[in-house]
Amino acid sequence: MWQEPGLNVDVDDDPGSLVRPYARTGGRTKPMYALELETLLSIPAQARFDERNLQTDHRTICGLCRDPRSTAEVAAHLKLPLGVAKILIGDLVELGVLRVHETAVAGDAKPSMDLLQRIYQGLLEL
Repeated sequence: MWQEPGLNVDVDDDPGSLVRPYARTGGRTKPMYALELETLLSIPAQARFDERNLQTDHRTICGLCRDPRSTAEVAAHLKLPLGVAKILIGDLVELGVLRVHETAVAGDAKPSMDLLQRIYQGLLEL
């Protein structure tokens, strides 16, 4: 059964449990947003929300994104498939809790070494 994002209905209190991924997304299989592996996510300073009203996975993502993190890093920390993480991240973006940073590189500009290192670390943890 699909749960409205932000409702305090936990599938399980332990995000590392053996709950099936589709149960953690309320049966949804497609993310709302096109997030790349390297897309950076953060919580904007002006974001106002009560973490107690979020599901366990959403609270974990909020904790991770207090500092900018890539989509790959979030999935690795959650120990979830990338598609499942993207759906959960999309819930928080829709609620206005998470900010999605543009990752497009203009012209011949190259991404920073810091970004590449963070992506690499996130991939290693997958």
